[in-house]
Amino acid sequence: MSAVWQPVGREPIPVAYRLAAPSGDTELVLDLDGTRHRFDLIDLGADTVRVRYDGVDYPCAVATHRDGSIWINDATSQSGWVPEPRLPDRTVLAASAAGPVSEVPGTVVAVLISEGDTVAAGQKLVVLEAMKMEHPALAGADGVVQKINVSVGQYVDAQTELVTIGAEGEA
Repeated sequence: MSAVWQPVGREPIPVAYRLAAPSGDTELVLDLDGTRHRFDLIDLGADTVRVRYDGVDYPCAVATHRDGSIWINDATSQSGWVPEPRLPDRTVLAASAAGPVSEVPGTVVAVLISEGDTVAAGQKLVVLEAMKMEHPALAGADGVVQKINVSVGQYVDAQTELVTIGAEGEA
């Protein structure tokens, strides 16, 4: 998983983390600037956490803000965590996309148009297969295919822009 960590008074730092339980103990593995750090989770409560790092226990208070950020306070400092969504916000992506986006992760099984083709709203452009079902991607508006961003056999994540469509006469 990924998040943005922002110690108070410092720039935000992107981090990757995972919870692991290799031997029944729970540990937090944090990758920061190419260095892996392992923390043992000793105690976890609704608003507290106690971690052990390099043999030292750190009791911390934890608070969740209404914006989704998580604030962690120990005896000497405060830091904030903002979990990043697993997938992009589909409303933002759809609003910024110049063509259809995949609704589900899957494999491209058909590309039914070519660059330069004129398409009509509702026309089937690309077909994905996911969970043994076909999922057509349709043109949202009339226009001209400027770029095909996928190919048959390619695996795509959900919310991937499949085709770029522009207005007639756009380069």
